[in-house]
Amino acid sequence: MRELRHAAARRGHQLPADASVKRRIASWENGHSVPDDFYGPLLCEAYELRAAELALNHDSGRDASLLDVSYPASPDDAIEAVSQLWRADLNRYEPLLQAEPSEPAWSEASLRWLVAPEPAIPRQRRNGIRVGLGDVAAIKTTTDMFAELEGLLRDQVTAGFMQRVLRVGS
Repeated sequence: MRELRHAAARRGHQLPADASVKRRIASWENGHSVPDDFYGPLLCEAYELRAAELALNHDSGRDASLLDVSYPASPDDAIEAVSQLWRADLNRYEPLLQAEPSEPAWSEASLRWLVAPEPAIPRQRRNGIRVGLGDVAAIKTTTDMFAELEGLLRDQVTAGFMQRVLRVGS
């Protein structure tokens, strides 16, 4: 339990109370559940073992498909691929960590980026604020105005300072 808490602290996380963690561990030991994406990496670090050595590769079928990933067809597919790669990396999926870069994949990515049609607009968010080109132009204009104002103030402060220096020196 102590090593699990230390591993969580090193990653900037805090575990719940001991009683809660003990219930969770008992659930894993009794086969009622398996450590999730949060606890799996912590257990690996605490025991200094890989996920496979702790039999935590319950997603290995999904992780194995990561080795055959092609260039994503849409921004949503790219987001999904990156999150799967991130989870596999956190779980220290050994084949992914030891895989060599694929030259054909680099070529495919470059080629698709150059000749692929414009990607579809990502799915609409149901809530939140959208920013349009008018908003960007307004922010740019405001930023330019503040930069000009800063320059004028700097010139005035410098001129005032120089006048005081010249008065003191005379």
